[in-house]
Amino acid sequence: MPDNDTYEETSRWLKYAYGDINSATAGLEKSIIEPRHACMLAQQSTEKALKSAIIWLGIPVPKTHDLVFHQRRLPGEWRIRLFSDEELNTLSNWAVESRYPGENPEPVREDAEFSIATAQHVLEAITADLATVGYHPNN
Repeated sequence: MPDNDTYEETSRWLKYAYGDINSATAGLEKSIIEPRHACMLAQQSTEKALKSAIIWLGIPVPKTHDLVFHQRRLPGEWRIRLFSDEELNTLSNWAVESRYPGENPEPVREDAEFSIATAQHVLEAITADLATVGYHPNN
């Protein structure tokens, strides 16, 4: 069982992950943020959720937005490993692509809705996976 510091750090990363997805969801529902912002927040939520699990397992966390890279660092039997590279790469692209003008098409509402739904499923999977290895919020 990881120590208190690891528990606190895991909890902190998960809190940020949930904060990002809640902001994306509420902002898009109320049309107070653009789809590109919702896409970026969904990517950030997914990245933070993955990193929370990596932290819990005591694996060093490199600075990269590559969600497939983070996913592959987690145990093969975890639910998170069922997500396809395509799903995670779509989200990974929003880490930078949605923040700066460029050659890529502007994200639309459907992109944001897909990104939010994927991020929510990742959070559910990570939370369930963490529970199997002894992490329980508010212990």
